[in-house]
Amino acid sequence: MRSVKIFGQELRETQRYAARWSAYHTREYVRDVTWFVGTTLQNLVEVGALLWLMAHLFERVKDGTMTIGTMGLMLRHVLLC
Repeated sequence: MRSVKIFGQELRETQRYAARWSAYHTREYVRDVTWFVGTTLQNLVEVGALLWLMAHLFERVKDGTMTIGTMGLMLRHVLLC
């Protein structure tokens, strides 16, 4: 607990201290939520793109226009980048 050194101003200083740290923690919470949402959206986009690519590559293998080895190399390249 913080001790207040201003005689006669204990209540005011305690309230000011609480307001200051409440604002700080509110900004911290907003930052964490923003980071979480951004990371989640980025992961969803990456997974969606990978699923689309895999479906596209499987379709090419099924058509006979691409070999399984080429598909494996392309997927490996995408996953390593």
